[in-house]
Amino acid sequence: MRTLATVFAYPCAAGMLLGGDRHALLAGRSVLAARRAPRCALKGARQHMPTLREIRDMVRRSAPGDWYKIEEGPTYRNRFGYSKGPGQRWRLEEDSHSTVLVYRPDVDLTIAYGMLRYHLQGKDEPEYGWSQVFASASVRTGFADIFWGGSLIDRVDYAIVDDHQGVIPMGRGRDGLQVTSFEVDVARLLHGIMGKFNKFDFFFDRVPFEVTE
Repeated sequence: MRTLATVFAYPCAAGMLLGGDRHALLAGRSVLAARRAPRCALKGARQHMPTLREIRDMVRRSAPGDWYKIEEGPTYRNRFGYSKGPGQRWRLEEDSHSTVLVYRPDVDLTIAYGMLRYHLQGKDEPEYGWSQVFASASVRTGFADIFWGGSLIDRVDYAIVDDHQGVIPMGRGRDGLQVTSFEVDVARLLHGIMGKFNKFDFFFDRVPFEVTE
Protein backbone atom coordinates (compact mmCIF):
# COMPACT_ATOMS: atom_id res chain seq x y z
CA MET A 1 0.00 0.00 0.00
CA ARG A 2 1.37 3.38 -0.98
CA THR A 3 1.41 5.70 2.02
CA LEU A 4 3.07 8.94 3.07
CA ALA A 5 5.30 6.87 5.37
CA THR A 6 6.83 5.38 2.23
CA VAL A 7 7.55 8.89 0.97
CA PHE A 8 9.28 9.85 4.20
CA ALA A 9 11.36 6.68 4.30
CA TYR A 10 12.31 6.59 0.61
CA PRO A 11 12.08 10.13 -0.78
CA CYS A 12 14.28 9.33 -3.80
CA ALA A 13 11.87 6.62 -4.98
CA ALA A 14 8.75 8.66 -4.24
CA GLY A 15 7.99 9.35 -7.89
CA MET A 16 8.13 5.69 -8.91
CA LEU A 17 6.14 4.41 -5.92
CA LEU A 18 3.40 7.00 -6.14
CA GLY A 19 3.22 7.19 -9.88
CA GLY A 20 1.11 10.17 -10.79
CA ASP A 21 -0.11 10.82 -7.29
CA ARG A 22 1.60 14.22 -7.08
CA HIS A 23 -0.92 15.59 -4.62
CA ALA A 24 0.13 13.03 -1.99
CA LEU A 25 3.81 13.83 -2.62
CA LEU A 26 3.22 17.55 -2.21
CA ALA A 27 1.21 16.92 0.94
CA GLY A 28 4.06 14.87 2.36
CA ARG A 29 6.52 17.66 1.64
CA SER A 30 4.21 20.15 3.37
CA VAL A 31 4.10 17.97 6.47
CA LEU A 32 7.89 17.72 6.54
CA ALA A 33 8.26 21.48 6.11
CA ALA A 34 5.84 22.11 8.96
CA ARG A 35 7.76 19.76 11.21
CA ARG A 36 11.08 21.38 10.39
CA ALA A 37 9.87 24.98 10.75
CA PRO A 38 10.13 25.21 14.56
CA ARG A 39 13.67 23.79 14.47
CA CYS A 40 14.73 26.28 11.80
CA ALA A 41 13.23 29.13 13.78
CA LEU A 42 15.01 27.99 16.92
CA LYS A 43 18.30 27.58 15.09
CA GLY A 44 18.15 31.12 13.79
CA ALA A 45 16.90 32.66 17.04
CA ARG A 46 20.38 34.01 17.94
CA GLN A 47 21.73 35.48 14.73
CA HIS A 48 23.71 38.28 16.36
CA MET A 49 26.92 37.19 18.04
CA PRO A 50 28.14 39.88 20.46
CA THR A 51 31.60 41.34 20.13
CA LEU A 52 34.14 41.34 22.93
CA ARG A 53 33.38 45.01 23.56
CA GLU A 54 29.65 44.29 23.86
CA ILE A 55 30.27 41.46 26.31
CA ARG A 56 32.55 43.68 28.38
CA ASP A 57 29.81 46.31 28.45
CA MET A 58 27.35 43.69 29.72
CA VAL A 59 29.74 42.85 32.56
CA ARG A 60 30.54 46.40 33.56
CA ARG A 61 26.89 47.51 33.50
CA SER A 62 25.78 44.58 35.66
CA ALA A 63 25.16 44.62 39.41
CA PRO A 64 25.90 41.87 41.95
CA GLY A 65 22.21 40.91 42.02
CA ASP A 66 22.31 40.12 38.28
CA TRP A 67 24.49 37.08 38.90
CA TYR A 68 23.58 33.60 40.11
CA LYS A 69 26.42 32.15 42.21
CA ILE A 70 27.44 28.49 42.07
CA GLU A 71 30.03 27.60 44.69
CA GLU A 72 29.06 24.17 46.02
CA GLY A 73 30.69 21.19 44.33
CA PRO A 74 32.99 21.14 41.28
CA THR A 75 33.03 24.08 38.87
CA TYR A 76 34.70 22.16 36.00
CA ARG A 77 37.10 25.07 35.49
CA ASN A 78 40.40 23.35 36.19
CA ARG A 79 44.12 23.92 35.72
CA PHE A 80 46.89 21.32 35.81
CA GLY A 81 50.56 21.81 36.60
CA TYR A 82 53.68 20.00 37.72
CA SER A 83 55.94 20.33 40.73
CA LYS A 84 58.61 18.33 42.50
CA GLY A 85 57.60 16.43 45.59
CA PRO A 86 59.46 14.22 48.06
CA GLY A 87 62.58 12.68 46.59
CA GLN A 88 62.61 15.31 43.80
CA ARG A 89 60.01 13.29 41.92
CA TRP A 90 57.66 15.11 39.60
CA ARG A 91 53.99 15.10 40.53
CA LEU A 92 50.82 16.31 38.85
CA GLU A 93 48.89 19.10 40.58
CA GLU A 94 45.36 20.29 39.94
CA ASP A 95 43.39 23.28 41.15
CA SER A 96 40.25 25.01 39.98
CA HIS A 97 38.05 28.04 40.30
CA SER A 98 35.95 27.82 43.42
CA THR A 99 32.97 29.82 42.12
CA VAL A 100 31.08 30.29 38.86
CA LEU A 101 28.79 33.27 38.30
CA VAL A 102 25.94 32.98 35.78
CA TYR A 103 24.52 36.18 34.30
CA ARG A 104 20.76 35.90 34.86
CA PRO A 105 19.65 37.94 31.78
CA ASP A 106 21.80 35.79 29.44
CA VAL A 107 23.23 32.51 30.71
CA ASP A 108 25.78 32.40 27.87
CA LEU A 109 27.78 34.85 29.97
CA THR A 110 29.59 33.39 32.99
CA ILE A 111 32.51 34.39 35.20
CA ALA A 112 34.67 31.93 37.13
CA TYR A 113 36.98 32.99 39.95
CA GLY A 114 38.91 31.60 42.89
CA MET A 115 41.92 30.13 41.11
CA LEU A 116 45.17 31.66 42.37
CA ARG A 117 47.39 33.53 39.96
CA TYR A 118 50.40 31.49 41.09
CA HIS A 119 50.84 28.17 42.84
CA LEU A 120 51.99 29.17 46.34
CA GLN A 121 53.13 25.61 47.15
CA GLY A 122 53.27 26.29 50.88
CA LYS A 123 54.84 29.73 50.51
CA ASP A 124 53.56 32.85 52.20
CA GLU A 125 51.30 35.17 50.24
CA PRO A 126 53.34 37.97 48.58
CA GLU A 127 53.54 41.56 49.77
CA TYR A 128 53.97 44.74 47.73
CA GLY A 129 55.05 48.27 48.49
CA TRP A 130 51.52 49.57 47.97
CA SER A 131 50.00 46.87 50.19
CA GLN A 132 51.80 48.24 53.24
CA VAL A 133 48.95 50.76 53.68
CA PHE A 134 46.67 47.95 54.85
CA ALA A 135 46.64 46.38 58.29
CA SER A 136 47.67 43.10 56.63
CA ALA A 137 50.20 43.60 53.83
CA SER A 138 49.83 40.12 52.31
CA VAL A 139 48.08 39.95 48.94
CA ARG A 140 46.31 37.00 47.33
CA THR A 141 46.01 37.36 43.55
CA GLY A 142 43.64 35.37 41.38
CA PHE A 143 41.98 35.10 37.96
CA ALA A 144 38.51 36.20 37.01
CA ASP A 145 37.88 34.27 33.79
CA ILE A 146 35.03 35.44 31.58
CA PHE A 147 33.27 32.87 29.38
CA TRP A 148 30.75 33.21 26.58
CA GLY A 149 28.91 30.06 25.58
CA GLY A 150 31.46 28.03 27.51
CA SER A 151 34.48 29.53 25.71
CA LEU A 152 37.09 31.60 27.53
CA ILE A 153 37.05 35.07 25.99
CA ASP A 154 38.62 37.38 28.59
CA ARG A 155 40.60 37.38 31.83
CA VAL A 156 41.01 39.95 34.59
CA ASP A 157 43.48 39.60 37.47
CA TYR A 158 42.36 40.73 40.90
CA ALA A 159 43.86 40.95 44.38
CA ILE A 160 42.30 40.21 47.75
CA VAL A 161 43.79 42.60 50.31
CA ASP A 162 43.68 43.66 53.96
CA ASP A 163 43.28 40.21 55.47
CA HIS A 164 40.77 39.17 52.77
CA GLN A 165 38.48 42.15 53.41
CA GLY A 166 38.65 43.86 50.02
CA VAL A 167 39.01 43.12 46.30
CA ILE A 168 40.96 45.43 43.97
CA PRO A 169 42.31 45.00 40.42
CA MET A 170 45.77 43.62 39.76
CA GLY A 171 47.27 45.08 36.61
CA ARG A 172 50.56 45.37 34.79
CA GLY A 173 53.74 47.34 35.17
CA ARG A 174 55.58 47.88 38.41
CA ASP A 175 53.74 46.10 41.23
CA GLY A 176 50.66 45.65 39.04
CA LEU A 177 49.48 49.26 39.32
CA GLN A 178 48.64 49.88 35.65
CA VAL A 179 44.99 48.91 35.19
CA THR A 180 42.20 49.59 32.71
CA SER A 181 38.79 50.97 33.60
CA PHE A 182 37.28 47.60 32.67
CA GLU A 183 39.56 45.82 35.14
CA VAL A 184 38.47 48.29 37.80
CA ASP A 185 34.80 47.60 37.05
CA VAL A 186 35.30 43.82 37.22
CA ALA A 187 37.10 44.13 40.58
CA ARG A 188 34.28 46.35 41.84
CA LEU A 189 31.73 43.72 40.78
CA LEU A 190 33.67 40.90 42.47
CA HIS A 191 34.03 42.95 45.64
CA GLY A 192 30.25 43.32 45.79
CA ILE A 193 29.54 39.68 44.98
CA MET A 194 32.02 38.32 47.52
CA GLY A 195 30.36 40.42 50.21
CA LYS A 196 33.55 42.03 51.44
CA PHE A 197 33.65 44.62 54.20
CA ASN A 198 33.40 48.35 53.47
CA LYS A 199 32.90 49.81 50.03
CA PHE A 200 35.14 49.11 47.06
CA ASP A 201 36.46 52.68 46.96
CA PHE A 202 37.65 52.37 50.56
CA PHE A 203 40.34 49.95 49.36
CA PHE A 204 40.82 51.11 45.78
CA ASP A 205 41.49 54.77 46.66
CA ARG A 206 44.32 53.82 49.02
CA VAL A 207 46.44 52.34 46.22
CA PRO A 208 48.15 54.62 43.64
CA PHE A 209 46.70 52.96 40.54
CA GLU A 210 47.27 54.32 37.04
CA VAL A 211 43.93 53.84 35.29
CA THR A 212 43.65 53.80 31.49
CA GLU A 213 40.77 53.06 29.15
